[in-house]
Amino acid sequence: MRARISQIKAVVSRVFRRQPATTVGLDIGSGSIKVAEVGWNQNQPELRAAGIIELPVNTFKDGYIVNEPLLLEALRQILTISGVTSKNVVLSLRGQALVIRELLFPDMSVEELQQAIKWDLDKYVTTANASDYYFDFATIEASKDTHEIRVLLVAAPLAMITGLVSLARKLGLKPLAVDIEPLALQRTMEQASNVIIIDIGAEFCQVNLFQQGSPLVSRLIPLGGNRYTETIMRELKLNFAEAERLKQQKELLVADNQADERLAYLQQSLQLLIEELAREVRRTVDYYQMQNRNAIIEKIILTGGGTKLSNLAFTLTQQLPDIPVIIHTPLLSLPISPSLDDKWLKRIELQIAVAVGLALRRGGDG
Repeated sequence: MRARISQIKAVVSRVFRRQPATTVGLDIGSGSIKVAEVGWNQNQPELRAAGIIELPVNTFKDGYIVNEPLLLEALRQILTISGVTSKNVVLSLRGQALVIRELLFPDMSVEELQQAIKWDLDKYVTTANASDYYFDFATIEASKDTHEIRVLLVAAPLAMITGLVSLARKLGLKPLAVDIEPLALQRTMEQASNVIIIDIGAEFCQVNLFQQGSPLVSRLIPLGGNRYTETIMRELKLNFAEAERLKQQKELLVADNQADERLAYLQQSLQLLIEELAREVRRTVDYYQMQNRNAIIEKIILTGGGTKLSNLAFTLTQQLPDIPVIIHTPLLSLPISPSLDDKWLKRIELQIAVAVGLALRRGGDG
């Protein structure tokens, strides 16, 4: 087991003495594949290439590769059309098997922590054999008064990590690191220390609670953007493409829609989905604050392709009036290469946010 962990860790967590001049972030989501290339000049980043294509059906599910030949073909396509040139890539982990949680231990050394977590890993990994998981951890806080330390644990199936690394190498890429999405997103934000980041993908909505810059809670909720699109399809008798366009172009959550009976009924159905999301967010906050009375939530940041539903932030604010809700602007402070079209980037920036955050890692850096 120790040999397998050491082998994987050497692949995904190597610290390079000389940082690469350009890095590609590769994000394989539940509905699309996104890439972003960031170049560095005197430690200043610049977005130099980006791309997004639909994920072929039944190729990648819940973090695992289902159809490798078809997925490889799609990846070669996006690497070509996006114009990325770097071979250095940072990959992202996703899926319900991924474990991100805060743990409390008596004060001990790093070596002792390693052993303690290793022997207790089956308590945190309940869906499979703990020996099939790779884990890493970082100390968040040490208390001199209680002689306890708070630790952030991240654990992922070895098969998931080796599958991604193997995939990248078959594309001729050099894997620098495998990262978790919450940290990738945080790199694209300013003042995101005590926040909730809600990443709305196609199938799932990921709720990430940060305290002092650490992602201490991460939950996957089946409230992705497709749920909203399917509701529009059902209520207005549209196909998927038509409903998706309407979702992004028409303000479906405004009071003016009450004049149209069909749109008014649709608005009520969409409101129910947002109320469900608000309840899950509130449940996450309440659960964490019960255990950590000093926890502070300064704001909620919405990101991901599902955030394109017009007026979503305002409507969610009505459900959570004590927490400001804002839309993520991942490219706000990032210089953009003149070769990229600003209007096109504006349309896709919420979808490529994870890919951009991965590229900003520069391999061994956190």
